[in-house]
Amino acid sequence: MAGIRFEFSLNSDPVIRTLWRMAGSLDDLTPLMNDIGQALVNSGTERITSTNTDPDGHAWEPSKRVKEHGGKTLHLTGVLGYTLTHQAAADHVVVGSNLVYAAVMHEGAEQGAFGAAIGRTQPSEKRPRSQDYFTPLPWGDIPARPFLGVSDRDEEEILDRTKAFFASVVNGLA
Repeated sequence: MAGIRFEFSLNSDPVIRTLWRMAGSLDDLTPLMNDIGQALVNSGTERITSTNTDPDGHAWEPSKRVKEHGGKTLHLTGVLGYTLTHQAAADHVVVGSNLVYAAVMHEGAEQGAFGAAIGRTQPSEKRPRSQDYFTPLPWGDIPARPFLGVSDRDEEEILDRTKAFFASVVNGLA
C-alpha cells in the first residue's frame, strides 16, 4: 500500500512566539504553583472551619468537647484553620501549618505516642504536699482528622487554574 507524505513549514511569527512563550513558562511554574497552593489553603481552611470533613468528604469523628458541649471539631479557637499556608516553587507547592499540634490533628496519635510528662508538683494552698506525676502525651488517643489533601473539587479547581494560567501565557499576560 502506497502512502502519502505531506510536509510543511510554519513561518507564522505569532504562532512561533506563542509556542516559545509556552515553552518558557514551563521553566518556572511558581505563579501557577502559588495559585494552586492558595486554592488548597482555602479548601483546608473550609474543612476546618465549616465542613468538618476530610478531603474525601467523610465526616471527622467528633471530639470529646464537641460531644459534650457542641461546637466544631478542630475549631475551639479557630486558630488552626487560619494558620494554613503554602510555599510555592518552580515545580511544586507545599501546603501546611506551623502549629505544633497540626500534624497530630491531621494524622492522629495514640495515647503516650510522644512519651510522658514526669515531674513533681510544688506545695500550694490547695495541695500542702508535693506529688509526683506521670502524664502520657497525648493523655488520650487522638483520631486522625485529615484536613489537607486534594478532593475531587480541589482537583477540578487545580485543572481550572492550570488552564487559566496557560491561557494567560498564550495571551501574553503571564
